[in-house]
Amino acid sequence: MTTPIDSNFAASDRPSYLTSLDAALAGRQELVDTIVSAFRSSQEPMPAVVKKQLTALKACSLAESFLSSGQLASLLPILLSFRKSDSARFVSLLSSYIAVHTKKQMGAVRFWTYPFILIILLIVILFAQAWIVSPVFEDLFLDFDLKLPPTTKFLVWINRCIREYLVVAIILIVLIVVTVAVFRNLLGVFAERYQRWSTVRWLTNGSNANLIAMHHFAASLAASTEIGIPLSTALSLAGAASQRSYFEKSVATLERSLNATSSGKDSSCFPAMLQNVMQSSVGVAAKARALYRLSEVYRDRALLRRRKSLAAAQPFVMLAIGVLVGFITVSLFLPLIGLVTSLS
Repeated sequence: MTTPIDSNFAASDRPSYLTSLDAALAGRQELVDTIVSAFRSSQEPMPAVVKKQLTALKACSLAESFLSSGQLASLLPILLSFRKSDSARFVSLLSSYIAVHTKKQMGAVRFWTYPFILIILLIVILFAQAWIVSPVFEDLFLDFDLKLPPTTKFLVWINRCIREYLVVAIILIVLIVVTVAVFRNLLGVFAERYQRWSTVRWLTNGSNANLIAMHHFAASLAASTEIGIPLSTALSLAGAASQRSYFEKSVATLERSLNATSSGKDSSCFPAMLQNVMQSSVGVAAKARALYRLSEVYRDRALLRRRKSLAAAQPFVMLAIGVLVGFITVSLFLPLIGLVTSLS
C-alpha cells in the first residue's frame, strides 16, 4: 500500500515531521545491526518478512520514500525511538517486534513437536492393530461364527483395507493432513478478505491476527502522532503497518469518524478505545503514550491468546488417541462379551 504524503513544497517549507524522520533515518544502518543482533541473542531465526523489511530500510534514505513504502510502516515506532534518550521505550518496542515475528513461527514449531509425535503414535497404533491384533480376532470371530455388531464390522473393514491397500492408506492419511492444513489457511484468507461482512467480523473479533494487526496499527499511529504527521497520512501509514487489508481499507471510515462530532455506524470496525484516545483533548505527548500503551495491551493479549490456543491442541491430540484406542478395544471385545454371555 502506498501512503499519501505531502511532497509539493519547497525545501524551506519542508514539514518538521519529515525533518525528524530524515534525522532518524540517518541511523538506519545502526538500527538494522541492532535488530539483527537482537534476533541472534533471542536464538530465533529471522523470518523472511523481517529480512525484506531490513533490506528495504537500508536502501531508504529519505522520509518521503519511507512514508511511501507500506512495507516499512511497522518499523516507524522503532526507528523514531532508536536514538532518543528514552531507551526503555525502544527496548520495549524491539522486544515486541521480535515477539510478534518469531512466536508465530518458532513457538508453533516447538509446540507442535509433541503433538506431531502423538499423531505418529496414533498412526502406529492404527496400523499395528490392523496387522497384528485384528487378524487374531477376525479368525476367532470366524471360528465361532459370531454375529458382529456394526462397529466391529466397520473396524474389520478398515483393517482389511489397510492390509490390502497399504500404499493407498498412507497416501490417504497424508492427503487428510494436507487438506486440514490447507483448509485452515483458507479460513484465514477468507476471514481477511471478507471481514467487512458483519458476521465474519464478529467471528474474527479478538483473533490473534487482528490483535497483532491492532498492535502494529496503534504503535504506528502513536509514532506518527508524536512527530506531527497529518491525520490522513498517519492513518494510512498505520493501516499499512497493520499488514491486514481490512484495516488498510477501513482507515477512511476511521478518519471520518474522528473528524465528526459524534461517532457513526462506520466507526464500529475499530475499537472504541482507540477512537476515544484519538479524539481526546490531551496533549500530543500524552496521546502518544496512551497509544503506545494500547499497542502493548493488544500485543500482550495476542501472545497470551496464542499460547492458550496452542496449549489447547495437546489435549485434543491425546483425546483422539484415547478415542481411537477405546473404539478399537470396544469394537473387538463386544462380540466376545456376547459370546461369553451366551455360553454362561
